[in-house]
Amino acid sequence: MGKDRKTARLIPTSEKKELRATSALLAALTVVRPFSKALLAETKASKASRAEVTAEIEPSFQPKGKRPDGLIEVYTGRSKTFVALVETKVGSGRLNAQQVKNYLSIARSNRFDCLITISNEISPAPGLHPTNGVKVRKNSSVQVLHLSWAKILAVATKIKNEQKVGDPEQAWILDELIYFLEHKSLGAMEFESMGRSWPKVRDGAATGELQKGDAVIDIAQRWDQLLAFLSLRLGSEIGQDVEEIISRREQSNPYLRTERFVRELTEKNGVLSGKMRVPDAVGEIDLLISVGALKAHISTTIDAPKGKKSRGSVSWLIKQL
Repeated sequence: MGKDRKTARLIPTSEKKELRATSALLAALTVVRPFSKALLAETKASKASRAEVTAEIEPSFQPKGKRPDGLIEVYTGRSKTFVALVETKVGSGRLNAQQVKNYLSIARSNRFDCLITISNEISPAPGLHPTNGVKVRKNSSVQVLHLSWAKILAVATKIKNEQKVGDPEQAWILDELIYFLEHKSLGAMEFESMGRSWPKVRDGAATGELQKGDAVIDIAQRWDQLLAFLSLRLGSEIGQDVEEIISRREQSNPYLRTERFVRELTEKNGVLSGKMRVPDAVGEIDLLISVGALKAHISTTIDAPKGKKSRGSVSWLIKQL
C-alpha cells in the first residue's frame, strides 16, 4: 500500500458514484460498530463490540495502478488484524471476473483475509458469487464475500428499527447512510430490468408458443434475482429478515432452480413462481406471475383453528383479516 492513504469519509467529494458510495459506506462502518459487526458477520473479522474499524478508499498496490475501491481493517488489542479489500459497482454496473481475480491475487500476496465485492447483482445461492468465472475454493486463504446493495440496506434498516445503536450520533449517521443509499441519484438500489429477452418471452407465453432456449433461461435467471431483491427490499422496509424460501437441493445446486423456472415458463402456460417467509407473519407468501396475461397473484395459506366448526372457522378468519 502507498503512504498517501485516503481515509473513507462520510461526506465524499469524489465525482465517481462508485467511490462516493464506497466512501460513505466504509465511513459508517468505522463509526457504527453494530452495523460493521452485522455486515461482516460472515467473515473472520472480530465480533468484539470494542473492536476498532478503520477504512480507506482507493488503496494503491504494486504493480502500479492496481486500485480497488476500498480497504477495511478490523482489530482489537488481543487478536490479529482482519483486512479486506473492497470492490464496488452501482446502478447497472457489473463486476468483471478478471478484475475480481486481480484483486484476489493482491489480497493473497499481501496476506489479507477477504475480498468483498458489492453491486446490485445478487448471488444465485449462499456462498456462490454472481460473476461468471469467479470460483473460490472453500479452503482458500482469502475469503470472497459478495454483498448486494439491497442486502446492505436491509442490514442497516434492521439495526435501526431494532434500536441496536445506543449512541444518538451513531444512530443519526446510520440514518443518513440509509437515506444516501436509497437516493435514486446514487444508483445503489436498482433492479436493472427483466432484460432484452422479456418481450420475446412475454409474447411467446401469451400465444402458448414459448420454447426452451437462451431467452427463456435468461428470464428464469433474472426472475431468481428479482425474488431475492424483493425479499431484501421488503426486509429493509419493515426491518425484518425476510427470507426467500429455497429448497436444500436448489441451494446446493442453483442450476436446478433455473431449470424449474424454465419448466414453469414452457410447460405450465408461462408462469413464474416464488415463495417468501416474513417473521411473525401468519403464513408464507406465495407469488405466481402469469407472464402471458401480465398478472400477478399473491396469496398466503392460513390454517384454520382446530376444534371449531365451519362457521366458527370462518368467523375466526374474518377477525384475522
